[in-house]
Amino acid sequence: MASQPKISMKRRRKVLTLVQKIEILDKIKSGDTVASLARKYEMNESSVREIRKNEVAIRRSVMESAPISSKTCFITRDVMVEKTEKALNIWIEDQTQKKVPLSSIIIREKAKQLHQHFTSSSKGDSENSSFLASKGWFEKFKNRCNLHNVKLVGESASADHLAAKNFPIELKNVIEQGGYTPEQVFNADETGLFWKRMPSRTFLSKNEKTAPGFKAAKDRLTLLLCANACGFMIKSMVVYKSLKPRAFKSKDMNHLPVFWRANNKAWVTAQIFSDWFTNCFIPQVEMYLKLKNLPFKALLLIDNAPGHPPSLKFQHSDIEVMFMPPNTTSLFQPLDQGVIAAFKAYYVRRTFQRLLKNLEEDPELTVTQGWKNYDIAKCLVNIKESLDEVQPSTINACWRKLWPEVVLKSDKIDNLNTTVNQIVEIARNVKGFDEVNRDDIEEMMFNYDQELTLEDLEEITETPNEPKQSEDDEEEEEPVKPDFSSKSIKEIFSLANQLTEQVLMTDPLTERALKFKRGIQELLVPYEEDVVLRYATKIL
Repeated sequence: MASQPKISMKRRRKVLTLVQKIEILDKIKSGDTVASLARKYEMNESSVREIRKNEVAIRRSVMESAPISSKTCFITRDVMVEKTEKALNIWIEDQTQKKVPLSSIIIREKAKQLHQHFTSSSKGDSENSSFLASKGWFEKFKNRCNLHNVKLVGESASADHLAAKNFPIELKNVIEQGGYTPEQVFNADETGLFWKRMPSRTFLSKNEKTAPGFKAAKDRLTLLLCANACGFMIKSMVVYKSLKPRAFKSKDMNHLPVFWRANNKAWVTAQIFSDWFTNCFIPQVEMYLKLKNLPFKALLLIDNAPGHPPSLKFQHSDIEVMFMPPNTTSLFQPLDQGVIAAFKAYYVRRTFQRLLKNLEEDPELTVTQGWKNYDIAKCLVNIKESLDEVQPSTINACWRKLWPEVVLKSDKIDNLNTTVNQIVEIARNVKGFDEVNRDDIEEMMFNYDQELTLEDLEEITETPNEPKQSEDDEEEEEPVKPDFSSKSIKEIFSLANQLTEQVLMTDPLTERALKFKRGIQELLVPYEEDVVLRYATKIL
């Protein structure tokens, strides 16, 4: 007769009340062993040890009038630790947005700095901080904040190096298998911009903390650029902290020179990136390829930033999304090989040119007031014009490390060195900026990579999570709503006619003057159509 298999009886989990836990703790103090108590209460020895370990919390729960029949006690977490973790989470996200490698040691050290800062700010005493940022705390912090997708520097560094070495070959195979042309291969990348910051050695920068209205000098936005291997750049995206800043009060947000999105920290999140992919990238690429008489299919190269969701691979059947190996942006990501640097140089140059022009046109205008008048609307114009100034040949040349076969020889490459020298020359013509040098300008251009200070993190931690609907700055005057009536349009036509007549009268080259006139007339067509539409609507 076959023997019956043994059925293992699993011990039922026993949940004790606070009274029973106190009894066990008292018996341990009296000298009872863990083993004897485990037998008496029919539980595992490890459970008894756990009760002994949590003695302080259990007795505190009883003292704070928790019901004596309670089977679970909850420990109130330290307010400063919670504040530290919130700020640390923001700091980690900011560092990953900037593609700065992190390790558990670096994160734990930053946690201790933050806790000391918050404790000192609150109690004036950071020396007696008992927060150690231990390994155990770090593991629990990772789970609480769901940081499993944050790549930490460590064992996989050599694997990343090998992946980086093999990626150009892998990319070439994907391009050949997909039959992609240079017009169909795109790269997208983000960069930060402190859009209203001045060189640190100027009096404007030194007075930022005391001068009213200069909080914006620390104001930043994130700019997402996207271009193909031929040098064509699609509409860029700007992520700002406000959905509709005050400067855009009379503007249609759907007709800005950029794709505008917002969250309170001006970061590109997975949701915002997916929105850009669906509502900006796809329609822009489809329109571009149609003009080029090419089939609608494209390859998009992006890095492994947290804001780039893996689900994009399956979002559109005609768009193939390829992720580059981690920590390789500086090695061969095309837009990071000179395109972003060229844009920032042009942006800074245009910013100084605008300031100098305003001062020359209005002798009574001070430098401080002129800079204060520079708002986010003017910033967007600068961004668009600076992006337009980047040469297609520069963008094309920046693919040399990933796809050298597609790079064409050209003399029209943006010269960063020349542009920086031009900025220094322009800046020195502004009163109070005569000591500005190359180092100051380069610091101004690339200061987005600077780490958030403890004070910055404290300020951000206290802001709400939702983006602001609008900006309210008591120092700013209410902008005047532009009058765009039929009468004002007629005035535009009159001024345009006066301008063209003046050119025809004074320009010795008649052919050039006529070309200018035709250009003006062509630019006025949309306004003429607007007048006709208004008239027709009025009749109906």
